[in-house]
Amino acid sequence: MNYLFSKKHLFVLIFLLSTVLIQAQNEKNKKYIEQYYPIAIAEMERANIPASIKLAQGILESGFGNSELAKNANNHFGIKCGKDWIGDGYYLKDDDRNAAGVLVKSCFRVFDSPEESYIAHTEFLAAPNKAFRYGSLFENERTDYKSWAKGLKDAGYATNPNYPKLLISLIEKNDLAKYDTMTTADLNPVFVQNYPNQREELSNRKYSKISTLNGVKSAFAKGGETPSDIGLKFNTTTRLILKYNEINGLKIFEENERIYLKNKKWKFKGNTKVHRVQEGESMYDIAQKYAIKTKWLYIRNRMKDGTEPAPGEQLNLRGWNFKEVNVLSKNKKSQNTESTNTTEPTNNDDGFLDEIVPPSAQKNTHVVQKGETLYGIAKKYGVPVDKIRVLNDLKSNSLNIGQELIIK
Repeated sequence: MNYLFSKKHLFVLIFLLSTVLIQAQNEKNKKYIEQYYPIAIAEMERANIPASIKLAQGILESGFGNSELAKNANNHFGIKCGKDWIGDGYYLKDDDRNAAGVLVKSCFRVFDSPEESYIAHTEFLAAPNKAFRYGSLFENERTDYKSWAKGLKDAGYATNPNYPKLLISLIEKNDLAKYDTMTTADLNPVFVQNYPNQREELSNRKYSKISTLNGVKSAFAKGGETPSDIGLKFNTTTRLILKYNEINGLKIFEENERIYLKNKKWKFKGNTKVHRVQEGESMYDIAQKYAIKTKWLYIRNRMKDGTEPAPGEQLNLRGWNFKEVNVLSKNKKSQNTESTNTTEPTNNDDGFLDEIVPPSAQKNTHVVQKGETLYGIAKKYGVPVDKIRVLNDLKSNSLNIGQELIIK
């Protein structure tokens, strides 16, 4: 009898403890929702993503903020780094595999706060370059969370076939749909006043950092990073970062310093033809500013390697001073320090060739006749096709009758 009595009390004790733990967990879950529903509503007003969907996704992906990724990276939505991310990464095995089919660690974005993660979720779904995938979602009403849940699965946001059911269950169990009918007018005035500035600060901190200048992909440093750091973030090597940015030795990038992720070009193709040198600017600084290789800046402006321009001086960013370049070419030939190769830079992926001799000063020309092709003209003058294309800035091999071509 005593044994049965003790066993009965044990079951009661276990039941009471379980009830207490469940209540404690429910309180934590409730606090999570209370903490993040304002930002979910504010982001809903900004981009029309239902607050209920955002909260449900955050809850599901982070386990009410208790997942390893949420705790260590403030990432509540499982957003991966992607090729354009230059912030820190947190590595976990997910669903990425190498060429051999072996599961490897995936790079997930590290955020400075959970709020930044919520903003990133909006920008991820609403990004213009993802409109082909997620654009149809925004055709749904913000109160139609079921269509949003199904649409996310159809768009490939998640691989779990039960993803819509899980979201809908979380929304209905936690009464999240009520937030879809609220506005920022229903929120704390202090939050409403401060949030726009907070959002802009967080949004600009690690987003919109990728850009293209002169056709060259580049990024902006956070500050304090090394070429090795940048190489890791963009899945490339330190050697290539050093090469692309013409760096020798140790380098610590300053905040918002532009870092090139591909080879720079041999001329600037923008509207600016010349650059007026400012106090303290070096040839390297100017080359970095316009995504031009430094040696080409020297060649175009008839300057000796290693010399620096004077403040106020104008530098050519494209085009040639043929007279002076011809002198350089003759000097090189007489000193036998360069080969007699006259190949011009071609339109290859890098945008330049490392070893060339500048063009001759004489602009021999040819007027295109009926039936002539670029290949035939090149053969006639003994000049490479690519050279004629570069000299005339041709985008293809197509020619027009009467078109005047520079041959050399």
